[in-house]
Amino acid sequence: MSKTRSTGNIYNADTDFPPSKNFQPPTKLPTLQSVISMIRYHLEMGNGRVTTTMAAREVAKQVYTKYYHDTVFCVSLSTIQRKVERIWKQFSEGRKRYGQTGKEDSLAVEQYEDLFHTKSELFDVFAHDPIRRQSLEKEGCVSMSEMEHKYYEDQKTERRIFCSKGVDPVWYHSMMRTQRLRERSEEYQRKRDQQFSYQTLDHITDILIETGEISSCSSDEEKEGTPPKRLRQMSETDTQLQKEGEESEVRAEPKGRKKIFTDVAELDMDEDLLPQEFHVWTKLEKCWGM
Repeated sequence: MSKTRSTGNIYNADTDFPPSKNFQPPTKLPTLQSVISMIRYHLEMGNGRVTTTMAAREVAKQVYTKYYHDTVFCVSLSTIQRKVERIWKQFSEGRKRYGQTGKEDSLAVEQYEDLFHTKSELFDVFAHDPIRRQSLEKEGCVSMSEMEHKYYEDQKTERRIFCSKGVDPVWYHSMMRTQRLRERSEEYQRKRDQQFSYQTLDHITDILIETGEISSCSSDEEKEGTPPKRLRQMSETDTQLQKEGEESEVRAEPKGRKKIFTDVAELDMDEDLLPQEFHVWTKLEKCWGM
């Protein structure tokens, strides 16, 4: 007998993909189920003001920042959004046709049913392209450690290891991006100081001309021995950057600090090692029978 909506469904989207504001669980990389559930949340709670594109963009942003926080290199944000939109199309189109007479063997229904079988799998957007990974290392001033590679592989299989989100991942992404840009500015300042140390103004001017930072045309004030205006502005800017850098060293988190990944099998669920206000890595719910 053919499946119909009147005789009941084998697959129930409301049960398997309930609307959810956040990834579940937030301590692991998102699954297909989480992605679809979050799109449903934005569309259904938006009261018609949220389009599919807007919802996909928001979910893609959450996926991107979660991968960023866990230091698992991923593809670009636009690529993630296209993948989110593709999965949502499979879900929505299949849901419309599921249970209709004559539609049981259609491609849309087959893809829809496959989502129920693969819902617990990782929404995998890892950057396999080595050039992309090198670019991310340079941009973020950080590389994936052996533990982070192990964490990613675990998320594709047993999913026993978890990494707490600690803070809102979008806020974290913005904060860390700002901090890393500041560190890059400080590194630039250190190199510039070393390059200009004990050099005459004429030699410094020659360096700036060679790098294209100032024009080779001499002004009247240069002829009179006064540093060029551009050079004076750079000196003032460097002084300000150095001052900000000294202040940021006090505020910024030490660069050598590493995230903690935890295997559920090794975790004492009843022991709380830190006061609540110091928690960055949280414990997973007791869902492993421990």
